[in-house]
Amino acid sequence: MATKNGVLFRPTTFENLLTRLRIPFTLGLVLVATFVGPLGNFLFLFSVSNDPQSAFYGTFGMAYAGESGYIPVNQYYIYSIIGNAIWYVFLFYVAFLIPYLRLKLIKVEPDLIALSPNGRKTVRETFRMVSKATPQLVITIVFMVIYATSVPELASKGELTAFSTPIYVLRSFLRSLMFGSVLWLYCASLLGLYRFGKKELRLKSYHEDPMLGTEVLGRLSFSISSVYFLGLLLFTMQMILGGLVGQTAIINLLVLLVLVPAGLALFFAPLMCTHNVMHAVKRNEITSMRKMFSELTRTTEPVEKDDQRMIKLLTIEAIERKALSIRTWPIETPITGKLALITISVTATMIARLIQILLHL
Repeated sequence: MATKNGVLFRPTTFENLLTRLRIPFTLGLVLVATFVGPLGNFLFLFSVSNDPQSAFYGTFGMAYAGESGYIPVNQYYIYSIIGNAIWYVFLFYVAFLIPYLRLKLIKVEPDLIALSPNGRKTVRETFRMVSKATPQLVITIVFMVIYATSVPELASKGELTAFSTPIYVLRSFLRSLMFGSVLWLYCASLLGLYRFGKKELRLKSYHEDPMLGTEVLGRLSFSISSVYFLGLLLFTMQMILGGLVGQTAIINLLVLLVLVPAGLALFFAPLMCTHNVMHAVKRNEITSMRKMFSELTRTTEPVEKDDQRMIKLLTIEAIERKALSIRTWPIETPITGKLALITISVTATMIARLIQILLHL
C-alpha cells in the first residue's frame, strides 16, 4: 500500500510471486493452493506410478483395489480420507491467510497513525520489518530443509524419478514460501505492535473512551492471533488423523512445539506492553483525584463557601469514579477467553499425539 511518505505493508514474497503470473490475484491463490495440495499430490503420484486411477485414489487418501476388486471401508480408511481433506483445507487456508493478514494491517493503519506520536513516520518506522523479504526467505529455507528430510525415504522407495523430483521440489518450495510468508507476517505484525505500544502514544481522554483509544491494538492482536491458532488447530487435527494411519512424522510435532508457545508469547507481548501503559494512566489519574479530594477536605473556608466546597467535592468524587472505570487491558476479557479456548484445544491435541507417539499406540 502506498502512502505519502513511503510504502507501508508491501506485498509479501509469496504475493509478489503471484503477481508475476499476470492473472487475477484471487485466481492465482486458488491455482497455487491447488498445486501445493491435491493437484501437486496427484501429479507426483502419477509421475511415480504412471497410473492415473491409482494416483487419484492416493491423492485423497483412498485405498486403490486395482484389479483385486472391492476394498472394505474401515476406520483407518476413513481417518486417511478425512486427514487428507483437512490437509488440503489447511493449505488453502494458509494461501488466503497471507493477503488477509496484510489487509488487516492496512485497514487499521489510520487508527495507528492517530495514536502514534509522530503520525505516519512512527508507524512506518515501527512496522518496517513487516515488509522485509529476508526473514521470509530464511523461514522458507527452514521449511525446505524440513521437506528435505523426507528425501532419503522417498529415494529408498524409488519415488524420486526424473519426472517426480521436479514436482516434489516445486511443490515443497511453494509450500515453504507460503509458510515463510504467513509466519513472518504473524511474527512481524505482533512484534511491531509490541514496539508501537512502547511509544509515547497519543491516548484518548478517559472521559471520551475508557480504553483510552487502545482498543484498536487489542482488536488487531486478537484477530491476527485467532486466525494463526485456527491454522495450527487444522494442522494438528490433520497430524493426529495421519498418525492414526501411520502417516505423521515426528518433525511435525516438533514444529508445533515451537509454533504454539511462540505464538502465545507474541500474542501476549503487545497486550502486556499496552496494559502497563493503561494501568499507569489509571493509577496516576486516581492518585491525582484523591490528592485533590484530600486537600479540599483539609481546607478551612468561610461558612458561606461550604456549598461551593461541597460542589467541588462531589465533582472530584464523580471524576474519580470515572477514572476508576478506565480499562487496563486493550481487549475484552471474553475475547481473551475465546483465544485461550482455541489454544487449549491445540495444546491438548498436541499432547495427546505426543503421548500416542511415545507409547507407540
